[in-house]
Amino acid sequence: MLEFRPGADRGRLLDQVVRADFAASLGGLLEAFARQDAIGPAETADVMAAIARPSAPPGMVAAYAGLVEAIYGDQHDRVMACLEALVDAARRPPEPEIQFATLEDAKLGPGQAARYRALFDDDPAAPLGIVPAEPTGVDAGSALARSALALLDRAAPELSGEIRALLRQIVFVRSVDGDPADRFQGASVFLVWGAVLLNLEEQPDRLTMAESLAHETGHSLLSGFTRGRPLVENDPADRYRSPLRSDPRPMDGIVHATYVTARMHYCLERLLASDALDAVERSQATTRLATHRQAFGQGLAVVDAHARFTPVGQAAFAPARDYMAGRPG
Repeated sequence: MLEFRPGADRGRLLDQVVRADFAASLGGLLEAFARQDAIGPAETADVMAAIARPSAPPGMVAAYAGLVEAIYGDQHDRVMACLEALVDAARRPPEPEIQFATLEDAKLGPGQAARYRALFDDDPAAPLGIVPAEPTGVDAGSALARSALALLDRAAPELSGEIRALLRQIVFVRSVDGDPADRFQGASVFLVWGAVLLNLEEQPDRLTMAESLAHETGHSLLSGFTRGRPLVENDPADRYRSPLRSDPRPMDGIVHATYVTARMHYCLERLLASDALDAVERSQATTRLATHRQAFGQGLAVVDAHARFTPVGQAAFAPARDYMAGRPG
């Protein structure tokens, strides 16, 4: 499962394993709440059936994360709200394909916009500075994402298959402040499994969108491999130069960034090997391919100098190193 080359089968297997882990933990909690009459048997059955399905909405995991936090905080009202959100998510009709949304409860479910924001925007030292996208923006982003996936279906079906297996929801937002050079582009977090957050302002065309989807699902892969745990044993307080950001990052973030740089390189390499790009896109992809190769080298130098990998972290990162070592140039 840890090989670098993507594939739909790997994506489906990882998704199944991760959801089974969440289901096992959630099942124990719901049994305890059922004994207290906080949730009924029908609601419990619906939740457990839904979270086991590949179409399980990411909001179920976000509500589970909120539930655990509320339990530890002894916050009864929040516990009940999270239980209600779980039932609501479980009883929503399954989406046949990837769902497109923004940070609003109307699409995500009761209280979910705040939960998503708290989970995605969890670094007080570097807030994302985002707001919900307008309906017209969501429509435009949805069309662009479909176009990007169709492009990958044609040129890199193994990558598009994996993306479709891992991704259930794209949440579009826009920036409100900050230096454009450091503007938020996208994010994925383990506790909103199956969703990615994308800044519409950073997705001008289908080529960029295809890279972004490869990028963010690369983070999802690594998080799934470790079940949300770090890839390294380095102190999270220590900071190092990042290949993708101007601000220093913890080593776990450096490893993630270096890995997804290789994945974006793979995406562009496959696109360039096809006849799916027009002349302008081919020129852009060629330039970006070289940029990703340079960024990977910069990240790898930091990783080699400082990373103290966990066993699974080493096993997950090594195939990306091997892939890039075999690239020409």
